[in-house]
Amino acid sequence: MCDSLVATGAYTRNGATLFAKNSDRPHAESQPLLQFAEAVHPRGATVRCTHIEIPQVAETYRLLGHSPWWVWGFEHGVNEHGVAIGNQTVFSKEDVEEAPGLIGMYLVRLGLERGRDAREALEVIAGLLETYGQGGSAFAPDGGGYHNSFMIADPDGAWVMETSGRNWAARS
Repeated sequence: MCDSLVATGAYTRNGATLFAKNSDRPHAESQPLLQFAEAVHPRGATVRCTHIEIPQVAETYRLLGHSPWWVWGFEHGVNEHGVAIGNQTVFSKEDVEEAPGLIGMYLVRLGLERGRDAREALEVIAGLLETYGQGGSAFAPDGGGYHNSFMIADPDGAWVMETSGRNWAARS
């Protein structure tokens, strides 16, 4: 199982927020480190995630993250504003939606692209989750899906977000 850890500046010697995440992906699954520049997108643009296409926002932020070779999203990453996000599997009694939706790795990348701080990234993820749900393979090529938990941090604080289906709860 994946784990994330955050130590906010109030608890570190130099006042810096520290973020860490391990990954339980298959041992032979390559996870290249990817960097994307900030961008301005035309009105009506869309973004093609691995399983679905959704509307693009007008501006996306610069980001860096690890992505399994086959998926559009990130296991974890950080953006130009110091927002860091990682996801973990959540086991729920609620079934994962059969229709393709947004898997946790898409939500990590979308939160980083669209969130200027941890709270805004959480709101981005929550809105997308409520709109598109969670569905689709989270393992290459055709494995099962799962619900997600997210650790979302910025230089001023951190949030834990738990999800099941289109439902979510968060605490700072």
